[in-house]
Amino acid sequence: SLLHTEHFHTPAQIPPPGQTPSLTNLTDMSSSKATPFRKWIISTAVISSTAYVYKPIIEYLSTHNEHKWTIHLISFASFYGCTVWVTFISGIVMFKNMKRHDFGRLQSKLFPRYFQFCIGTVAVCLALDWIARRNASTLAASTMPNEQMRYFGIMLLVLILNLVVLEPKTTEVMYKRHVVERRLKTGHEVGQLKPSDPNSANDPQLEELSKQFGMLHGISASLNLVVFGLGTWHCFWLASKLVIE
Repeated sequence: SLLHTEHFHTPAQIPPPGQTPSLTNLTDMSSSKATPFRKWIISTAVISSTAYVYKPIIEYLSTHNEHKWTIHLISFASFYGCTVWVTFISGIVMFKNMKRHDFGRLQSKLFPRYFQFCIGTVAVCLALDWIARRNASTLAASTMPNEQMRYFGIMLLVLILNLVVLEPKTTEVMYKRHVVERRLKTGHEVGQLKPSDPNSANDPQLEELSKQFGMLHGISASLNLVVFGLGTWHCFWLASKLVIE
């Protein structure tokens, strides 16, 4: 998976006195403002306000079985389709057709939104079932089994971990790597993970940052595949419950 390949960056170096900042530096500096704490606050505020505004609607849907499962299917299908597209299609196509640094800046804008969208859609599915379980008049058959609820809980926690912790940390390392690569006059390659020049590719500072990036990327991508796997398992569970007349 090319989930996070070269899509994060950290604050650009401030140019020397008298030198005009490049467009790349300005873009990088503007994208560095979001901190993990700020992202956590924004995400929490969005989820909390959305839950408060839509609580009456969710409560109504959770007690009307046919509406509840319609919203569940729409939310889950949106989450699952987005996960498949981002993980296996869009990132690979862009990576093979864009300069590495341009690809990185684009992905750095897309991935926080990807995680936020998935968190929202998974949270809707969980909220519907949680409220339905609290309603004494709701039949047990209208809610997911405990196993499926646990899977959704794990998916939500993993997505939040990726958004709040791993994405910012990987962003920081990649941005430092961009600074080093600009010094080495590389980063313009299309469809390549490393510079074409062997001397640039073997630069000690670049190698160290590449190791850090690879470790963080591997953890984040693996967790994303865990979410995809749990989502796929839920697809099988839904298919087992379908009745076509």
